[in-house]
Amino acid sequence: MQSNFTQLLNRLSPLLQVLYLSISGALCVLGVQAYMHLPIHWIPALPSIGIIFSIYTLNRYTDSREDLANDPQKSIFFNQHRLYLWISLALMFITYFGLITTQSLNFQHVILLAIGLLYSLRLFPWLESNGKLGFLRIKDIPILKNLVVSLLWGSSIFVIPLESHGLSITHNSRAMCMVIALCLST
Repeated sequence: MQSNFTQLLNRLSPLLQVLYLSISGALCVLGVQAYMHLPIHWIPALPSIGIIFSIYTLNRYTDSREDLANDPQKSIFFNQHRLYLWISLALMFITYFGLITTQSLNFQHVILLAIGLLYSLRLFPWLESNGKLGFLRIKDIPILKNLVVSLLWGSSIFVIPLESHGLSITHNSRAMCMVIALCLST
């Protein structure tokens, strides 16, 4: 017999997975600062939570059909809790508003948002086999999907903290090697 707490954790598991990824992204940004011997600042790490949470939560709603076949619990959870979609969109707005008002917005943040949306939303026109016009997401294109995810995770956790300290990844061979290694291993 499971305790009430264990039952609650099991019920919230799909949301907790997204929160875990979001917090992990922020910890990666902090870890890169430590690895690169930079002063540890929370400011570059905090937007990672908002961005990752927003994009992954949006993806849960755009993937509801696929999730129903692969992970019914996740699909049912997010379909029953549409409020999380609105929370994630509000969090994305707040995150980008905060980045703009603190003048911390950089090119990598814009790329994360753009590619995160292109990854989840059907925006690419495509001629279907039946002759009708359909739309694809980045995640519908097998090799491109894997490349995009690995490049975003691999580059973001290095580019964002370096740029926040006024450094460029292109002038730092150690960071460039780590980005490449992380992209290849993801």
